[in-house]
Amino acid sequence: MHDVIVIGGGFAGVTAAREAALRGRRMLLLEARDRLGGRTWTADWHGAPLGYGGAWVHWHQPHTWSELTRAGLEVSVSGGAQVAGWYVDDQRRSGSWQQRDAIARRGWDQFVEGVRDALPVPHDPTRAIAALARFDRQTIAERLRELTLSEEERAVLTAEL
Repeated sequence: MHDVIVIGGGFAGVTAAREAALRGRRMLLLEARDRLGGRTWTADWHGAPLGYGGAWVHWHQPHTWSELTRAGLEVSVSGGAQVAGWYVDDQRRSGSWQQRDAIARRGWDQFVEGVRDALPVPHDPTRAIAALARFDRQTIAERLRELTLSEEERAVLTAEL
């Protein structure tokens, strides 16, 4: 018999499982993948290891900072990025972060179009439930198919999603 069952071994799941165990709870952590870490992992990309998440933490993630400190991991504050890189059909492109963000912004603006009407008061999601229902029933892939994006805008938006 378990006191706590945690579903998912990503950052939040592993942290929750540890905290439950530290408080003496009998707990079970269930993870579908063959590894822990969720979106933080490394995989091969064209013969080179590529980190997928976990390499950069923004200052507005206080819980992540707390866990890094608790684990005694080395943290260094980075300067502003001078060059950004992105892929379009396996071809690497680069430019300033402002150029890359402008491409991403065009995609995001289309992606979230209509959300302000569907969710006028975020803490009251039922306020405009009829308008919200359209988004609620839709997958990200379905929403992407509705958008009129350039190949580059679609690639950058897809990478962010």
